[in-house]
Amino acid sequence: MSNIPIRRLIVIVWIAGLPCGRSLATPGPRTDGLVAQWAFESLEKSAGRTVTADLASDRRDEVRGHSRLQEGVRGNCMVLNEYDSELVRPAGSGSLINSKAFTFEAWIAPRSYPWNWAPIIMQRDETAGFYFGIDGDGRLGLHVVVGGKWLECNSEMPFAGLLTEHQWNSDSRKWQYFGPGKPPHPEPFGDKTAKPTIPLLRWSHVVGTFDPAAGIRIYLDGKQLATTAAQGEMTPAVTSELRIGRDTRPMRPTHTERPKNTNPFNYSFDGLFDEIKVHDRALSAKQVEAAFQQVQPRVAKPLEYRKIPTGPAGPGKFGACHTRLNYDADYDRQWPIGPQQDVVVRFDEHAFKLVFWHGINNYPVWYAENDIGLMWEAVETSGPLGCHEAMMDRQCRYSHVRIIENNDARVRIHWRHAPCNIEYGLAHVDPVTGWGDWCDEYLTVYPDGVAARELVHWCPRPTSRHTYEQDNFIIPTGMTPAEVLDKEAITLANLDGDESKLDWARNGQPEGKTIQNASILKYNIKATAKPFMILHPEMAKVAIEGNGKPWPHCFFWWNHWPVSAIPSDGKQIYMVDGRPSSTSVSGNTYTTNHALNERTENSLRQLWLVGMTKDKSAGGLAPLARSWSRPPGIAVVSGGVTPEKYSLGQRCYELTCKAPVVQPVEVAIAASKESPVVNIPLVFRNFGDAEVTLEVDEKPVPRGKDFRYAHEGSLDGVNLCVWIRLESMKPVRLKLIPATKE
Repeated sequence: MSNIPIRRLIVIVWIAGLPCGRSLATPGPRTDGLVAQWAFESLEKSAGRTVTADLASDRRDEVRGHSRLQEGVRGNCMVLNEYDSELVRPAGSGSLINSKAFTFEAWIAPRSYPWNWAPIIMQRDETAGFYFGIDGDGRLGLHVVVGGKWLECNSEMPFAGLLTEHQWNSDSRKWQYFGPGKPPHPEPFGDKTAKPTIPLLRWSHVVGTFDPAAGIRIYLDGKQLATTAAQGEMTPAVTSELRIGRDTRPMRPTHTERPKNTNPFNYSFDGLFDEIKVHDRALSAKQVEAAFQQVQPRVAKPLEYRKIPTGPAGPGKFGACHTRLNYDADYDRQWPIGPQQDVVVRFDEHAFKLVFWHGINNYPVWYAENDIGLMWEAVETSGPLGCHEAMMDRQCRYSHVRIIENNDARVRIHWRHAPCNIEYGLAHVDPVTGWGDWCDEYLTVYPDGVAARELVHWCPRPTSRHTYEQDNFIIPTGMTPAEVLDKEAITLANLDGDESKLDWARNGQPEGKTIQNASILKYNIKATAKPFMILHPEMAKVAIEGNGKPWPHCFFWWNHWPVSAIPSDGKQIYMVDGRPSSTSVSGNTYTTNHALNERTENSLRQLWLVGMTKDKSAGGLAPLARSWSRPPGIAVVSGGVTPEKYSLGQRCYELTCKAPVVQPVEVAIAASKESPVVNIPLVFRNFGDAEVTLEVDEKPVPRGKDFRYAHEGSLDGVNLCVWIRLESMKPVRLKLIPATKE
């Protein structure tokens, strides 16, 4: 011994101290009942495939999809994504386990719950085999075939009385049961929150055992969760593939809102797997507890929720930028797009922003400073496969966004899209031309955080039933609707400034005092900046909705949108499941035959004001609403300029210059209490490229945050865009003085 070098001695001791299953040598036959063990220490290339070792048998099993390794419970673990990750042992390899008794053991950390069942490990067909996994309700389960029947041992549902066979019906505002028998009704949930079995983001030690005498048992972190009686031997699926991570069966998501409008598909587990072991005996409760205590994770919470990208935080230079916003490596990999797909609009005096992101179908979403978002949906109609809307365009096949004007005074964004169904079919397709419904939406955004929204709806049948607006709140991952919205979720106001706060808390329906002709909606999100929408009182009426359940379950809650790529027209949820989600509290009604619609034989338009405010109440927005829906008249005092019709679609006065301007231009705006001015935008067509100074009521206003202008080139000349911070209920005079060219 004394002749062995110290360095060599240290190496020998280190190897001897390796934990079981980490031997550097090729493992031989096991004698401890362990028939399979995937430790995921390495991924190797073999014959063009990616493989990992089963340490108990020294087999190499194929790893498919974009799986990778990271630090695990001890050593490495495998990272799976919900799209394509799986480990496969081909059919014809025989049954992994005997038919008498066995145990499955694993460490798992889900980032989100599966859309339906996803296997930790499975080898099954319709009439034989086993299945050990978790489901969309966060339950753990072991299923086996005994005596020709599938027997299931599952942990409890997160809410008593709610079963997998329950589906939400938005029309009747209740859960409907589509299984055998008459189970207890799951409502109301009361003031409780859901308690799923398997926690998100954290490591859990899960075990399932089968014994012909003791039955089926499942355990979490060493404690028994449930047991199911089973007499007889399990029927092995000897000709089926062995799979880890991804199911072989196409399934619809659990609790699908409209099952016929959702296509089945295959699911993968989303998260981390480590130390998957299979024993050829049923471990006792003490042995399960000992296995849990034997290995403890170095990092108990190895994952974080994914975050919807919203661009840089805080104020920035006012304007729009093309960019590509990234969400998650596995999600982003699927998109064959370049670096200029998305648009972000920032404000120099506000931390909120307006974002058009491909992962949310390019919908314009207004984000508060804490990334709570709100978008106002566009055209929606229906067909045999459910809704036709931009929300169904998961891959942005029809949806494109571009910046058409971008300067110090204003930004204009054009969003082109088509309402489609879950299979990308268009609505109301003309059999002769092949054209269906299409939409051109223009947002004209000003430095005060107010945008005019103009939607031009092209349709072969414009008189067919369509809806034109539904608010959709973007709920950050890990939050609930009650954590995003106040109980008084909306404050209504009319053009006179009368207000009514609507409260959802008591019975899930909006309650508040009645006011006449409401056209202003301020959304009371839990953020400093609040979104608002102003309807044109001649074109639209306020319509508010609720789901009929008391606080904190009083708001609709979906996760089939945003970000999700599943082909589904609706999936209601009731608990945090690791995905971004959404809710809605209003879907206003719009006329299609008013003169302001400018309806033709194949088109019409709708108009709104939208934006965010930090300091205005709903009633305090009434002057802004009047300034837009009842704009004061404008007259040219001097300067050879002709005023055009006030543009509701751009929230601005448009004027045309007979020739490039060389003399001062003075206009008078007949502001009044009924028709005030609130931050004045003007566009002078063919103004020329002269720099200008401004006087308001003969007082100079320096160029800066209160007076912004820019020149925009066009085919007909150079236009001048002007934005002036000014609120007045009295007439005002504006004089623009062009600089003299030397």
